[in-house]
Amino acid sequence: MAIRIITDSTADLPLQTRESWGILTAPMGVVFDGKLYLQDIDMTIEDFYARLAASKVIPSTTQVNPETFAERFAPIVEAGDQALAICVSSGLSGTYQSAVIARDSFPTGSVFVVDSRNVTIGAALLVARAVAMREAGEPIERIAQELQDMSRRVVMYAIINDLSYPHKGGRLPTVGLHVLGVLDIKPIVSIWNGVANSVGLARSMRGAYRWIAERAAKEGIDERYGVAFGHTNAPDLVPLLEGAVFPNGTDLQALRHPVGMVLGAHTGPGSVAIAYIKK
Repeated sequence: MAIRIITDSTADLPLQTRESWGILTAPMGVVFDGKLYLQDIDMTIEDFYARLAASKVIPSTTQVNPETFAERFAPIVEAGDQALAICVSSGLSGTYQSAVIARDSFPTGSVFVVDSRNVTIGAALLVARAVAMREAGEPIERIAQELQDMSRRVVMYAIINDLSYPHKGGRLPTVGLHVLGVLDIKPIVSIWNGVANSVGLARSMRGAYRWIAERAAKEGIDERYGVAFGHTNAPDLVPLLEGAVFPNGTDLQALRHPVGMVLGAHTGPGSVAIAYIKK
């Protein structure tokens, strides 16, 4: 009996990684001018950021419905295998609940659903752990339990570089945009325990890297699970953040990949993030 792993597209795993790991995806998307675009199906990440830069309004985002999850689960169960769905935080999207609704239409024990309590590279760390445990021959019940335990310790910190996008999305007033822009203030946002919070402000990107490095050193990174770095159309920022957190380098397994359409719609281009499991 094989274990098939499904994620929604907000895990933002590159196609090559998904194919190598045998990951199925339930797509989410964004709506520009009333038209829905699904990530990696109707629009590439590169095309999305080009469209976002040209748009005067922030696109709305979608969640995965129960029918889509059921379509992913059905052939797995019919083949006599088991499905493990790892979903974006239930505090950020209704996608997890959609997966639960779909799960309940299948026999008990055939489908397991995990709330990652995170998004993008934070959720990707849980997917990587699930793949490693599957390859080690662990049963799906044990994998799901460990992922749920990990989800309570996974944290992501992101630096918002271009404040015009939170402003266009209604999250920053015009006066705040002007003041922060003049002072070159970079907000730092965390996603932890399922929700997003503004946790710090730094003068300049370099100051923001230092803030995150100090926080990571204080919290401690559980080295068993590696680390992940992500960016919104700004790959050159990843080594700068990585160098601040690990000034002497690191042998930790690291994921490095772009942040996709759904989260990118809220942060805009030029942002960079790190995710890890707290000790």
